[in-house]
Amino acid sequence: MSQERDRVVLCEGRRDVRLLKRFHDRERHCSCDTFHGGNYTADNLKNFESNKLQQFTGRRNRDDVFLKSEGGLTDLKPLFARLARPLFHTFEVAVCLVVDLDRADHDRWDGLGGRKRYHDLLDGLDERVDDIYTRNCGITHDQFYRRGQYTFAAQATFTHDGYAPAAFDVLAFRSSLEDAAGITDEDDEEDETAKLDAFLTENPESFDRVL
Repeated sequence: MSQERDRVVLCEGRRDVRLLKRFHDRERHCSCDTFHGGNYTADNLKNFESNKLQQFTGRRNRDDVFLKSEGGLTDLKPLFARLARPLFHTFEVAVCLVVDLDRADHDRWDGLGGRKRYHDLLDGLDERVDDIYTRNCGITHDQFYRRGQYTFAAQATFTHDGYAPAAFDVLAFRSSLEDAAGITDEDDEEDETAKLDAFLTENPESFDRVL
């Protein structure tokens, strides 16, 4: 992870935030702030988001990474679109998007099915930002960094007329974090923590280049 800029990581759920906080504690030895959108009502959410981001990017902030979760990909897409311009052009932070592609057929990941899901994700983000901003804007794929057993990493770009193009990272679980770490609904918090730690230990390459 580049140390030149603070980093905002937008995730689908709480477990993603737990995993990534443990990763940054163990592997990057940097400080993280966390925010769970599900803790707030729709009426209050935007104000709390704005305040947290201003605090995170302020001079007195000592955290290196801001981890934010939403209630799944359905909520994550509009969140990303809404925050794209302030994140990239006002706060000028590095951004990483962490998503599940919900691929049941892992063997076909490098075929058309896996790629299609990824590009469908970018198309969905492209539509969202186009709905929000009045000037010409869009999301485009740049490159794949790495494909691993459970995750892949890629780079995409947010373009908006009048502003410099802004690259951001995508970390995608082929299926889901739960599948990758073997987490089930029967696991208690202790079991879940042990499985998250085991996943980090056994798959250190999963977060290369993007975190």
